[in-house]
Amino acid sequence: MDFKHLHYFITVVQEGTISAAARKLHISQPPLSIAIKQLEEELQTTLFHRGSRHIILTESGKILYQKASMILDLCNQTTQSIQDISKGIGGTLKLGIASSLQNMFLEIYMKKFHFLYPDMKFELTESDTYHLLEMLESHTIEAAIVRTPFPTAGFERIHLSSEPMTAVGHPEFFNNLPSGSLKLSALTDAPFIIYRRWQSLLLHEFKKYGIKPDILCVNDDARTTIEWAVHGLGVGIVPKSAVHAVHCTNFEIRPIDCKELSSDIVCIFASKQHRCAAMEYFYEYMKQHTFSN
Repeated sequence: MDFKHLHYFITVVQEGTISAAARKLHISQPPLSIAIKQLEEELQTTLFHRGSRHIILTESGKILYQKASMILDLCNQTTQSIQDISKGIGGTLKLGIASSLQNMFLEIYMKKFHFLYPDMKFELTESDTYHLLEMLESHTIEAAIVRTPFPTAGFERIHLSSEPMTAVGHPEFFNNLPSGSLKLSALTDAPFIIYRRWQSLLLHEFKKYGIKPDILCVNDDARTTIEWAVHGLGVGIVPKSAVHAVHCTNFEIRPIDCKELSSDIVCIFASKQHRCAAMEYFYEYMKQHTFSN
């Protein structure tokens, strides 16, 4: 199978039409159409149909697009790894980071790593954990800093830290409560703002203590929970490091005394054969620099 033909096919899919792909590839349409036809003959299948405005992939075409993307990405990574070796310790790290961990990760890990390996470059993707897992599976990124819970099958992982959940909000919500850490049952009168990933776990704990929580907002990002809490709308429940960069004078951060409510921070990696040389340095660095709260 010709890599050039795979590249042509991927470009056609991404551009949506043969003509647009030809412009993107800086070739005329006839040789591009011939290349796609040769690919179909080799695979003995039809890869797409031409719609009124865009091509329509067949089931075979969908599978080839997914696999071809992985093949060409692996080729690029292999080329990059060889070039990294020839240049010394350098290259580009493709990392994914859960949005609420960015500030913590930068301060605790990346400043020192950059000092040790100043020639390395970075391509960062900030997203939620499940999207980053999909990117790891497709080898779009090579490592990700994420929070539990998530399915870990197929990934190598380095445990970085375990941290408690915290209650965050304006002082008015904590009046007449004891100082220091709080039992979950002490917060029964507050409207809650919670991150969807911990919703079932929190509801389970509330039920265990016979609490019927007033849940004001359920959202998809710990940063959103914090922003709502900063604006005085209720008490947010988030992991400790999610409030790492909050700078607000009229704001309290209180640990929750409940061992069942905790979050692990882990670094997960694609399989070894899909790592560039630069990623191997990062892998070894992370193994040696775990921290504890």
